[in-house]
Amino acid sequence: MKKIVGIIAAVAMAASVFAVDFTAGARVEGDLFSYNGNTKTISALSLSQVNQDYHKPFNFTVSGDRAGATVKIKTVSRATGDNSTYNIWFKPFDAVKVEFGSVSLAMHTETMGWYRRILNYDTWGYKAAATFGGATVTLALIPSGSWFTKADGVDAVIGETNIAVEYNADFGNLMAMADFSNSFDTIKVAAGYKGSFGAISFFVDYMFTKAAANSNNITADFKYAQDAITFEAYTNIGIANNTSAQVVARFSYAFDTFNSYLEFDSGDVLADPFNATIKADISGNLGAMAWEVAAQYAIGTKTFSIPFNVAVAF
Repeated sequence: MKKIVGIIAAVAMAASVFAVDFTAGARVEGDLFSYNGNTKTISALSLSQVNQDYHKPFNFTVSGDRAGATVKIKTVSRATGDNSTYNIWFKPFDAVKVEFGSVSLAMHTETMGWYRRILNYDTWGYKAAATFGGATVTLALIPSGSWFTKADGVDAVIGETNIAVEYNADFGNLMAMADFSNSFDTIKVAAGYKGSFGAISFFVDYMFTKAAANSNNITADFKYAQDAITFEAYTNIGIANNTSAQVVARFSYAFDTFNSYLEFDSGDVLADPFNATIKADISGNLGAMAWEVAAQYAIGTKTFSIPFNVAVAF
């Protein structure tokens, strides 16, 4: 009996120290119909198994006061063997967090696709963050193999290194990031501000890139969200030998049973020939299944298509 009581006590103690969470889901996507006006090609009913780690993968999380880990089993396609990401973290001090494995950090990011930003990393590496009040300082070492190598008679090779500082205050968020790669031959320095005032939020970021050819980038995002209406516009202006201007704008309206949006997306509105994609999208839920279907037209390739995806989380 004492052994049984001891085992129960040990299990209870472990449960009180660590929290274990598991989520999962299945997701597929494809095209109901596609027509390419340049090649005069028609296709229909394609299907792909796509369930990235930012979709609905198998997700195991263990967390405690001082350490934890996350395992995400993604299914990008049935053919690939790269189907998992891992992250292990620990806190040597309350204000310091160290991570190994899959690490990421980004400058201010738009909320239409959640991937457009001026500078970021999302890969395998080492990451340490220290928080002091509203400020956080982060150092990341992002190796391709080893972060540091030195062979006899050959100059040392140093992997990508990233330093970021972020400050959250009542008036908004200030962030700066410096990224060094190619043994410090390429240097990117970015800084920006994000704020919100009632239904309006926005950010402005600037980045200077020192490389074989120097360049400047400015990103800006404006978002209005009130009741059922959301409007967001994002731009990334690049200034180098030539000037480019990426423009993405989306108007969304939420109905009682589904959501909808109309989107304009151009990688460069100054390019010749002009290219952009216009997309009308609706999404909703049918029981446990989330669904999304769109009609879109790519001006550059003269392609009309009807992409869709369905997903079930559990």
